[in-house]
Parts: sequence; structure tokens; C-alpha cells
Amino acid sequence: MKYCRVCKTAKPESEFPKNGGGTFRPDCKKCHVKRVQQWYCKTRETRLAVDKEHYVKNRERLLEEKKTFYKENKEEVLEKGREYRKANKARVRELGRERYRDNRDKILERRKAYVSQNKEKIKVQHSVRRLKKQGHIIPSSHCWHCGEDSPEAHHPDYNKPLSIVWLCRSCHQRAHAISL
Repeated sequence: MKYCRVCKTAKPESEFPKNGGGTFRPDCKKCHVKRVQQWYCKTRETRLAVDKEHYVKNRERLLEEKKTFYKENKEEVLEKGREYRKANKARVRELGRERYRDNRDKILERRKAYVSQNKEKIKVQHSVRRLKKQGHIIPSSHCWHCGEDSPEAHHPDYNKPLSIVWLCRSCHQRAHAISL
């Protein structure tokens, strides 16, 4: 048994965190956590200012490290993102709505620019959608690449509008990222 100097109660040693040297702290885990939380709240503004200053001074290096990390761990980063979006669908949807509300004019402007720059692509997409609705094109039930359900129509070449590969959303996005 050990005595906590903060709450002044006797507790088993398992209730006390260890210091870096392997010895037990004089305050129990609950008291230690409470003290650390209070410290974080009290020093929040100062820490944010220090962090911001550090980022401004080291921006280029930090961005380069971030790029390097992403290149080295791309699949893991993407998988983690997919898992997060799958586990937090409502949150992701709400953030998307907020982003749209906050940036509506910019988004509509970009969309208008995309439409004017990609008239042929959009024409092909509309024709495929129409043919699919009329029953002339029957979509596959599985992704051509990974076998996932509910695939989308992908056009490897927009000059061949009926040459369609059925891909799930993630494989479709990957296909476009590779072709860029």
C-alpha cells in the first residue's frame, strides 16, 4: 500500500503511475490525470502560440516530412482514412455539409469551370446514365478490380463511350488518380 499525497488515501501500488526512473509517483493515477488535465487547460493558449510559432519557423521542413511519411506509408494512411470514414459516416457527412455551406460559392464556381472544361466527359456520362436507365447497358454487380458491391461506370477512354469498366468507388478514384 502507498499513500497519495493529493487525495490523502492509501491505495495499492498498482494505482500509482511510474516515473521515468521506474519509481512510483507520489500522487495516484486519478489525481495525476486530474492535475495534467488542469495544466493542459491552463496552458492551452500558450502551447497553441508556441506550436504555431514552431510551425511558421519550420513549415517547409514539416511539409517535406509529411510528404515523405505519406509516400512511405501511403497504403496504411489511405486504409486508416477508409476505416475512419466507414466508422464515422454521420460525422463525415455532417462535415461535408458544413464545408459546402461555408464554401458554397467557391464550390459552385469550380463546378461551373469543370463543366465548361469537360463537356465531352459529361456528355458521355449522361449518355451512359440514359442508356443504363433505358436498359441498354446492364451494370455489373461487382467491382472489376476488387469484387466489392455497387460499382460505378469508369471510362478508360472517353472517345469510346461504350467501353466501360465497372469499379467500386475507391478503385474508381484510384484509377483516376493513376491516369492523371
